[in-house]
Amino acid sequence: MSGSHRPDAWPIEKQQRLAFLPKVVPFWLADRWMRRQTQGESAREAYLARMVFEVMWLSAGHLKHYFDHSGVEHIDQNETYVLTSLHFGHWAMYSASLNQQFGIANQMVATGRNIDLKHPMGHYWYHFGHTRQDLSGYPACYSTDSIFAHLRRLREGISLVVVADVREGDFYQKEVNVRFLGERLYLQRTPALLARRAGVRILPYIGWFDEQAVRHKVQWFEPVEPVDDDQQTLQRVADLWEPVFDAHRHQYFNVWEAHTRPLVRKQRATA
Repeated sequence: MSGSHRPDAWPIEKQQRLAFLPKVVPFWLADRWMRRQTQGESAREAYLARMVFEVMWLSAGHLKHYFDHSGVEHIDQNETYVLTSLHFGHWAMYSASLNQQFGIANQMVATGRNIDLKHPMGHYWYHFGHTRQDLSGYPACYSTDSIFAHLRRLREGISLVVVADVREGDFYQKEVNVRFLGERLYLQRTPALLARRAGVRILPYIGWFDEQAVRHKVQWFEPVEPVDDDQQTLQRVADLWEPVFDAHRHQYFNVWEAHTRPLVRKQRATA
């Protein structure tokens, strides 16, 4: 697929010029236009172009109007959680929509190592994604913060969103593997580790874009109690994700093949 269909591949100057579009073009019309542009592409590539394009329209009103939530009755507004999902659908904004529609605040732990503001992709996701995380109730914090900072937030009653399938450049992180769709999926153990150490439960969720209704569907599951074995905890979470993921595989934003192989520790040069 031509990279020109994806706004995060556009030159930064073009991104800046077209940032006014959401002020003059309604999302449903922009989505219809992008649907025409991507005709003939695979379901995955067409979806990814449309999803990235939609990021420009994210606002409080958009999160209230275009997102339908199920399973919210599982959530106790007085409980602190580690919310976790995969890079699936509009993963980062489902928790923001939860806050906008139900007043359940949370804070996204965004990647702190893969952002290069001089690169079109880094510029796009920072300016249209990270900077809008205050819609979740708090501005985004970053993975480069210490684990003690994240634990302090949880112990102070701030629920954190930690996406499980994150690899940050050449930074080595501990992973566990889970059974998923007949393969082994490698996930960072951070969601389970933070929940266990902070004494909170994990709140799994996953969402997808309904192509016919032009709306997002978000499923919230019953909270999962972490156990001493982080792999066992994340296996329970992955089992909840699997049916939705299987039904909408083309909406996985990450690289499937990469996460079915273990992360290799790279040797660093020493003086």
